[in-house]
Amino acid sequence: MKVTSTAEQEPPASGAEEEELRALARRFADDSLRDLTAEWESARGVEVDFGKLTQLLSEVGFLGMTIPVAYGGGGSTFRQFVVVMEELARVSYPAAFLLQATCSGPVSHVMALGSESVKQAVLPEIVAGRGFCSIAITEADAGSDIGAMRAQGKPDPATGEVVISGQKIYVGGAGQAQYYVVYARLGPGEGSQGVGCVLVSSDTPGMSYGAQAEMLGSRGIPRRELLLDECRVPRENVLLEAGSFGRLMSIFNGERVHSAAMALGMARGAYEHARQYALDRRQFGRRLVDNQGIQWKLADMATKLEASRLLIYQAADLRDRGESFAKESSMAKLFTSECAAQIVDEALQIEGAVGYLDGFVQTAYRNVRMTRIAAGSSEILRNHLGGLVARGSL
Repeated sequence: MKVTSTAEQEPPASGAEEEELRALARRFADDSLRDLTAEWESARGVEVDFGKLTQLLSEVGFLGMTIPVAYGGGGSTFRQFVVVMEELARVSYPAAFLLQATCSGPVSHVMALGSESVKQAVLPEIVAGRGFCSIAITEADAGSDIGAMRAQGKPDPATGEVVISGQKIYVGGAGQAQYYVVYARLGPGEGSQGVGCVLVSSDTPGMSYGAQAEMLGSRGIPRRELLLDECRVPRENVLLEAGSFGRLMSIFNGERVHSAAMALGMARGAYEHARQYALDRRQFGRRLVDNQGIQWKLADMATKLEASRLLIYQAADLRDRGESFAKESSMAKLFTSECAAQIVDEALQIEGAVGYLDGFVQTAYRNVRMTRIAAGSSEILRNHLGGLVARGSL
């Protein structure tokens, strides 16, 4: 079965249809991604073969599944995308990364903000597997404090182009992505109000990349500096001018939900691995799972997984209905990322030395840690939710 849709953003007809999609994604992940991902994880210093991943995701219909049918995409709902994200992240962080790069995050910026000509030029290329999109926000002195951003875009009156200069760090997919959504100062506004975003193609003169960052997790996913030295882009590539930063953040809420779904998937994979280990492992003449202490651990883990899923799907449903979901996306991201870290840690504890060795649970342990930082750190999310409490809105 391949995911197809004849309508744009039409929700599934029934829970049974959603479960069919989940089963498809689960089979695909187990049959096509599990061994391949283990091979990439074990080969240190080797980058993920995005060409191979793109082909696999395209064959099953997941590549660009949220992109509207008019541009060649699947027209799937955000909730359907979240279902697939959870299942792919359960066994393959690289596949989950590529899925979001073609369905959410930077692509959401293009779909929500791009002109018709930009959409026609970029979105079909992504669906066809001829490119994916990365997002470039963080700078050395501007992480959570986006208002401290220094990258700038200045208009050239003579040509009508915008000239972008600056340095971004930790850019996922840098060097392999074909398109970059670059946040930069595009106007005179102070702090974040001077910030907008621009779509820059990888073949733009003046673009280069720094060395691969050595990170705790995501082996094989390129994360490099993106260096922009007077990169000239057409005026229509400005996705959002300065002065509308609130709109950028409303789009970014979707990234928080897909990040939570990614954390949920990794935690679920670790839970299932540890549960099976506890069922198979025998110590002191009985199965490990027959010990009450292990049962309690697994019961708590399963409960946190279920609660996380409910928060995530609530936020996804609100997004699909076009309703505000800033609060719900913050709650889903905060709760799930922190619970996921606890679940993976307990999975490693259950497996003991086996979990500590280079393998499935150790991989999840390294990768899940980033979800408490990227797409809004836990502290930033608590600040947002705390502000709602202080205003009497929560």
